[in-house]
Amino acid sequence: MDVPYQICIWFVVCLLRCNTTVSAESCLTFSRGVPHLESYNRETKVCCNNTLFNRIKDSDEELDCCGGVTYRTLDKICCQSNSLHERYVQSGKNQGKEQICCGTNIFQVDQIVGMSCCGNNYTKNDGCCNQTTPFNRTHSHCVRDKVVPLRHDYCNGTLFNRQTQKCCEDSTLWNISSYDWYFRCCGSEVYDQRTKQCCRGSGEKKIQPKNGQCCGTGLYDSSQELCCKTQVFPSDGRLHCCGKGTYDPSQQECCHGTNFSTAMQQGQQICCDGTVYTTNYNSKLHCCGNNVYYSTTQLCCENGSTIEKTLPDHTSCCKKNATSFYSCKKQEKKKSDFCGRQSYDKKSDLCCNNEIHRGAHKMGKRCCNPGTLAYDPRNQICCHGEVKRIAESCNSPSPSGLCSIWSQPKTQRIGFINSTADVCRKNGYILKIENPIKVYNLSPQLHISYLDVTVKANIYNSTNVPSKTEQHILLIPSNCTNMDKLKKKSFLLLTDIVFHSSQNIVYLGDSDLIFPPRRNIVQIVKRRSKSCSGYIIRNIHKILRG
Repeated sequence: MDVPYQICIWFVVCLLRCNTTVSAESCLTFSRGVPHLESYNRETKVCCNNTLFNRIKDSDEELDCCGGVTYRTLDKICCQSNSLHERYVQSGKNQGKEQICCGTNIFQVDQIVGMSCCGNNYTKNDGCCNQTTPFNRTHSHCVRDKVVPLRHDYCNGTLFNRQTQKCCEDSTLWNISSYDWYFRCCGSEVYDQRTKQCCRGSGEKKIQPKNGQCCGTGLYDSSQELCCKTQVFPSDGRLHCCGKGTYDPSQQECCHGTNFSTAMQQGQQICCDGTVYTTNYNSKLHCCGNNVYYSTTQLCCENGSTIEKTLPDHTSCCKKNATSFYSCKKQEKKKSDFCGRQSYDKKSDLCCNNEIHRGAHKMGKRCCNPGTLAYDPRNQICCHGEVKRIAESCNSPSPSGLCSIWSQPKTQRIGFINSTADVCRKNGYILKIENPIKVYNLSPQLHISYLDVTVKANIYNSTNVPSKTEQHILLIPSNCTNMDKLKKKSFLLLTDIVFHSSQNIVYLGDSDLIFPPRRNIVQIVKRRSKSCSGYIIRNIHKILRG
């Protein structure tokens, strides 16, 4: 058997035994005994033991792979050692409690604040060194991926006490306290800044007397000399620095380059990004990057290149492709009005909380805030986001829907989310409140809560996650109790409203729902959302880790 053929067979056998996926989007499978790479979508398929499986099975079972075995993500968890465990304790006094993988070990999730994974440990200690070793910040800290006592550090591999020693250039230890303000490092040496100073130049450092001014690593007399980038020149008061040289500003200008500077004659030369060109007093000669061009016959394009004008009225560079241009006449573009991400006609259409009603403005309709509906004021009224006939009464909003989760006792919240709450919404945003909530009393019955938030995630759409820098203002028509619990915290908002970066103020209504973004609540909401019409496959683990 030839050696190359042996190597090929060995490589295929290794892939089979190691259950290796050759690339991020390919799976090594077999067809009639012949191995081949099959492309797949990670959102819909799972590659496990050289076989492709549907990630979602029977519409309610999400699968993943652990050590060559498929498992349901709602029931099992996979640790780093490719060992499979029950997600919830199956028996005993802790039955039903959630478990968590820390490295290769399995632990029961503890509700104590501050508990987290650190390597293979699940601990309340507030420090984790090198992501492997927990430590207590009251008497230790992490230095160079090692846990050491407080006020200790390493110098060239040697552990030392900063209270009694000082390390310079990470190479030399001195028997002087690191907290002594008077003694500083100058390279690998130590000096007393009351009598000495450290002069720096060209990567070198040198200790000099304090009664002088540094120029590089030496000293100079500022009354008779000029220091230009570590170089000393005699000066009569007229010369100025130009890079590592000097120039006379009464007769010259300084052209600063990347690594050097050049003195040039005023009026006769032009400086373009550090390059000097002779102009011969031609006022039509201008800079284009580090080149020059004649503005009467040429154009300067955005990449610093110049092109010839084809007509005298051509004033702009139009792109042929990513790097080349042609001269053209600038066309004025009409600025479109947008409702969310869609353009609309302000004279004809109506934009209500990011939803377009075509022709509604022309028909005389208005937005029914804080919702997305439109109403006709000639025969309809708007009641807190709900459209009614003009003959109906408009009652004060009740603390339902939006507020219900906060108005219920803690013991009833899980039951409400698990069965009663209508989670069939277009979006599930996890939002963080950046500033304290402001509440405005519009009347004895109606209050407006003002929330300044940023978007962290969307649990209902993993392919369209808003930017984490997006900021929005939420206006909640609500007299909810316990809303103060949300101050400076995150929460989960279920809504049909689509957030866009162009949208600043968002009006919420009683049809929207607010929940705490705890892991078990997000899991319940996601599981129940699978029964909604138009359900789309989503990756809840990606959101929770993000």
